[in-house]
Amino acid sequence: MALVTGEIWFKVPECVNIRFEGKPARGIGGKDVILYVLQQLKRNTVAADRVVEYTGPGLQYLSPDARFAIANMTTEFGGITGVFVPDAITQDFIQSRKLPKHKKDSHYFRPDEDAEYAETCVIDLAKAQSFIAKYPNPDDVVPVSEMTNTVLDGCFIGACTTAEEDLVLGALVLEQGLKNGMRPVQKGKRKVVPGSRPILDMLQKTGLTAVYEEAGFEIGLPGCSYCVGSIGNLASAATVAASSFSMSITDPQPLIDMIDSGRWDAIKGRGSLKPWTSSEPLYVDPPECATEGLGTGDGKGVDAESVSLEHPDQATGPTPGVPERTGDCIKGKIQRLGDFVDTDAVSLLGITITNQRFFDLALDGYDLSVDLVKNVVVVGGQEFSFSLSKMEKELIGLGGITPGFMRFGKQLFQGLCSSSRSLAAGPKEGGAGCSTGKALEW
Repeated sequence: MALVTGEIWFKVPECVNIRFEGKPARGIGGKDVILYVLQQLKRNTVAADRVVEYTGPGLQYLSPDARFAIANMTTEFGGITGVFVPDAITQDFIQSRKLPKHKKDSHYFRPDEDAEYAETCVIDLAKAQSFIAKYPNPDDVVPVSEMTNTVLDGCFIGACTTAEEDLVLGALVLEQGLKNGMRPVQKGKRKVVPGSRPILDMLQKTGLTAVYEEAGFEIGLPGCSYCVGSIGNLASAATVAASSFSMSITDPQPLIDMIDSGRWDAIKGRGSLKPWTSSEPLYVDPPECATEGLGTGDGKGVDAESVSLEHPDQATGPTPGVPERTGDCIKGKIQRLGDFVDTDAVSLLGITITNQRFFDLALDGYDLSVDLVKNVVVVGGQEFSFSLSKMEKELIGLGGITPGFMRFGKQLFQGLCSSSRSLAAGPKEGGAGCSTGKALEW
């Protein structure tokens, strides 16, 4: 509909500020924190149809993994999404990434000092403890102590809200229980599913998968599994681990207190809380053109009359972050995405290359050019041929969707169908604006 009419309706949501204060107890992670938020504020109340912004001095005690879990479970809170104001901990995490572009191409934003929020709520992290959300309501949250000895049919550690540090702590709780002579009862099923292959690899290298197996857990393939909240009570990985021995709800805190700090620190993952080495990141303001207009960067927008169909690349100056276009050639840098990213519909251009040599040469960050006349991609001094549909060729001739819309407005679809790319003559026979002399292929 947006392609045909040139219009799309969307609503800018309100923002609510959840301000964290205080310091959580040892072993209290992101899952327990967000369950405490749900207990105090309930779901679909202050967060309903809003963006939730987590701020406050308590952030210094929340690791990147804890923040991932809290932001992820903002859905259970009723929010559209959850975001954390970036700080030194955020910057250290970004700087620990492997690829240089992930370190240097980051921009840090923060709210204005006089930012207005729909509501502001204060959460004391010191009051957070091991909680359980009773099935089926994620905001029916009670302390573990109120459900101790409740009989279980099975135990699961995983789902997208369970980060690497949660899996590490769960294994350490199991390890401590095994050292104390605890053994899993035969009743019930136990399963753990790491969220990704790198996390599973880390657990294997540190010997923690062996701990899970000794404690009776089946280790599933990395990724999604039993979806959190859809089959049973919600709790942290530590609580689930402690409860798995007897298949009855058990407070994990005594076992957490027994974990040797040196061993815990030695196997903490990249997303765990560590002494940060960075100062606050350099914050930037969003470009004015994001709200004032399209493309020019001067806040005035793009004038439709300035777009030339014959030379679309000369319509405006270069836009930061957009590949350079010179005549009929597009130049840019290569960005390779991992196997865990669905890349089927990432790009507008339907270029498909099957030659394995291309993938050997196309390394991350290398220069690449697309020759739209010869229909070849050039990388590493070698050419690789491709083909484009008529629709894609029309869009390229216009300079892309934005210049095309500037030219044709709501009648962009008819403009792409027309053999002359001019709407002066009006629709012709053969359909709504499509000429019989030039069919359109999607």
